[in-house]
Amino acid sequence: MTIPKNVKQIGTIDDSICIYLEDYVYTYLYQYAKKDLSGEKVAFLVGKKDKGVSEKTLLISGAIEAKYTKEEDGKLVFTHQTWSYVEAMLDNYFEDYEVIGWMCSQPGYGLFMTSHHVEIHNKYFSSENQLLFLMDPVEKNEQFYIWNNNRLKEMKGYFIYDDRNEDMHNYMIDDKLGRPNTKKGIEVNNDIHSVKSEEQEEKIVLDNKQSKQNKYVKQNKQVKQIKQDTQDKDKDGNKNYVSMLTSLSAVLLAVCVVMGLGLLNNSNKVRSIDGKIESLYGQINMLESRVVQEAKPVIAVQNPDQTNGKDDEGAIVEANNNNIITVEENNSSKIEKVDGTDKKEVTEEVPAQITKEKEEPVVQPEEYTEYKVEAGDSLVKISWRFFNSNKMVDKIMEINEIDNVNKIYEGKVLKIPKS
Repeated sequence: MTIPKNVKQIGTIDDSICIYLEDYVYTYLYQYAKKDLSGEKVAFLVGKKDKGVSEKTLLISGAIEAKYTKEEDGKLVFTHQTWSYVEAMLDNYFEDYEVIGWMCSQPGYGLFMTSHHVEIHNKYFSSENQLLFLMDPVEKNEQFYIWNNNRLKEMKGYFIYDDRNEDMHNYMIDDKLGRPNTKKGIEVNNDIHSVKSEEQEEKIVLDNKQSKQNKYVKQNKQVKQIKQDTQDKDKDGNKNYVSMLTSLSAVLLAVCVVMGLGLLNNSNKVRSIDGKIESLYGQINMLESRVVQEAKPVIAVQNPDQTNGKDDEGAIVEANNNNIITVEENNSSKIEKVDGTDKKEVTEEVPAQITKEKEEPVVQPEEYTEYKVEAGDSLVKISWRFFNSNKMVDKIMEINEIDNVNKIYEGKVLKIPKS
């Protein structure tokens, strides 16, 4: 066996075994695996083994589709018809080759090897150095395994070589047309081999193609129906979403209107209450002034310079409820007159001490606190502020010579008695 020279290395080569995969075979395996990505595809690897020491070189020069397989209890089974087809292809295209392994594609599942692979390999490819080529056509990954010491061993790398492989080229062309150029077809029926005509072989191929086509049509219809259902659901969902947003917006608008009306109503109520408070405050001030005026005591005026001072005869005059009381003083008697009429005459001695006090009154100095009138003050408020009572209003008016209880001005400095 001649070792190929025009090669490309893939991965790391194991010193114990060298695997060479022809480029046409590599291309065919990927094309075959991509025909149907709905499930696994299986093919036979054909080639030559180095008959030298330890059979260190494996040359893969062809591949044959695994037809007429079936499943039993979920497991792949190569039928007698499968092996008969492989034998026919070897006779027609690969006379100098033998089966040295198999290929299994698992679209979208990566290069994960399962016990199912091990079981198939142990059942059909248990000779030493038989190969398993695991492929994922979706991810475009592949991995070689070799049967050694009753187990599948992973190979780190291999070679792809380019050669004029007319046998594989012819098989690829015929397989693409769907009519293998077989010289004979072999069918196994009760272990009896019979020759099949080309019409029967073509009929089987056409039936298989029609079955696959029907399967694809059915799958496409299901996919289209799923897409249509999804679009309808999306439309219904969008309608419901828009309806929900509209309802929510209406509710929010209603809440805003109610809140605005409530705030406006509250604002009017607040202004009304403020007006009532101001009116009540004015009424209270008027009431306080009236109470002060009505409760103001009669003040005896003893100053000789005032209007109600002593008359020509030296008498003291008091004003009390429109009655004029005249008291005449001397050292021995007092005569009281009411409304100009003599009412009673009292003769008594007046103590000299009292006479002296009247003639020479003793003035006691008083202490005051100064207070500057502020806006909004009244004599009643000032009296309450300093004495907790309104009884000192008259005293404050007297000290500060104020005639009208309601007429005080902001900034005026008042004298406030300390007691």
